[in-house]
Amino acid sequence: MYLLIKDHPRGVGPVFLTLFALPLVMFNPTINLMQDKGTITSTKEMNILLNIVTWIGVLEMTFASGWNSSIDRKVAKRCSR
Repeated sequence: MYLLIKDHPRGVGPVFLTLFALPLVMFNPTINLMQDKGTITSTKEMNILLNIVTWIGVLEMTFASGWNSSIDRKVAKRCSR
C-alpha cells in the first residue's frame, strides 16, 4: 500500500502497470488448465497468441519492477562515472 501514496518518489505508475500486466500473465495457466480439463481444444494459433500475450505481461512486470526499484537512476549513476 506504500506505493499507492501520491507523493511516492516513483508515483503510482509501477502499481498500475503491474495491475494491467497481471491478467496477461494469468491467461497462460488458466487456458492451459482448461485445455487439460478438456473444456477447450488447443490450436497452434491459439498457443502462439497465448505465448505472445504471456510474454508481453512478463515484460510489463519486469519493466514495472525495474521502475519501482529506480533502476534507471542506478544505471544513469553508473554510466556517469
